[in-house]
Amino acid sequence: MVQGETQKPRETQKPRGSLLPVLIVLSGAVTVVMGLIVLTGRAGLLMVLAVAALLLLPLLHYLTWGWWLSKIIRREQEAEDARRENADRGEDR
Repeated sequence: MVQGETQKPRETQKPRGSLLPVLIVLSGAVTVVMGLIVLTGRAGLLMVLAVAALLLLPLLHYLTWGWWLSKIIRREQEAEDARRENADRGEDR
């Protein structure tokens, strides 16, 4: 190496994420749920359905307030911005 040259730092690679831990947890959860249903029969199935219903409530909340209403608000904001631009152009004349 010539004097005064600096050595380029080696690029470090980020470790890639793996889905293996997620799959292990999901398989464990499915095993527990199936065991609950088999061992308790109808009561286990009802408990699983109740938990599923409770987990679906946040999804319904997001769809209603987060996604649907944000589209409406965005449209109204764009219309208001367009009205302001038109008003500003009218004042400049």
